[in-house]
Amino acid sequence: IFITIWMLRIGHGWSDEGICGSVEKVDYVGDGQHSMMIYEPNSTMIQAAVLWFEGSGWCGTNGSSDPCAEILAQGMACAAASYNSGSWPSQHKEARAALRYIHTRYPNNKVGVLGHSSGSSLASFLWATELIPDVEIDPNMIPPLGPYPSASLKIDAAVLMSGQFHPYPINTPPCTQAQVWNKTLDNSACEYNYTLGNYSAAQKVNPALYLSSFSTQAIVPAPAMIFHGTNDSLVSACNAVELAQAVENTSFPSSVSSKDYNYTVHLRLIQNASHGSYLETAYPIAATFLAKHLCPTFSSDAVAVGTSPHPLCK
Repeated sequence: IFITIWMLRIGHGWSDEGICGSVEKVDYVGDGQHSMMIYEPNSTMIQAAVLWFEGSGWCGTNGSSDPCAEILAQGMACAAASYNSGSWPSQHKEARAALRYIHTRYPNNKVGVLGHSSGSSLASFLWATELIPDVEIDPNMIPPLGPYPSASLKIDAAVLMSGQFHPYPINTPPCTQAQVWNKTLDNSACEYNYTLGNYSAAQKVNPALYLSSFSTQAIVPAPAMIFHGTNDSLVSACNAVELAQAVENTSFPSSVSSKDYNYTVHLRLIQNASHGSYLETAYPIAATFLAKHLCPTFSSDAVAVGTSPHPLCK
């Protein structure tokens, strides 16, 4: 299916104002159960590709196109991936399969990742584990999903929004930047069922666990912007603070300059915001951040959604 469209997102719908491009539905695993909607700017040159994971509370999702208009406006392709309900590490295997598909489709482009809520957890996992083979993460990651098991897992930039890195909410560390947060463990929730009550599996969801893989190779993770609302009652903002501090506390070799280190993580705590109330405002900021680090011809004057089309969109 390949349909030419002229669209701008308004809420969760689309209109014919401003953004031009095309959309294609693919199956990134090839089993009829893993759909991905790929939105591309109508141009002979795609600047970069961004893989987007919608949040689902670990219950699985068909994927949404929410931030894709802003991403297209920067001349980048936007791939909205679905993922299914299941138990660890099923959704993480799906995330790696989606990333491998995108690298195979766009072999000459940089690739970024963007996610919200549990989708942010999947995105942060990709961001933190690009150097780690599947089997070293968990034996159940083998065999990899999809037709491209040896494709690249490289991430060049990430935006992580309201990510939950502790499927057991009671294990979320405290911090001073967020509201007092006393969410109790719900044994019927998808976040609990995803790890089947297995605490050691739940720990593997946390991207901070994998950061040492970068320091041992004398490099830093790709640049990341981390958003979280301080009044989030579903996922504590302390998740975001913990991840930013984990990067800060990672012992990088002296060969890694302070410039590289300071370049890595940009923490944005949104005062008084709830779990998703800030998203409409954050999407354009996220798209600009990703374009800055992914696009070879990025300009700070890149257009915002609602103005005239991107120069590549002709």
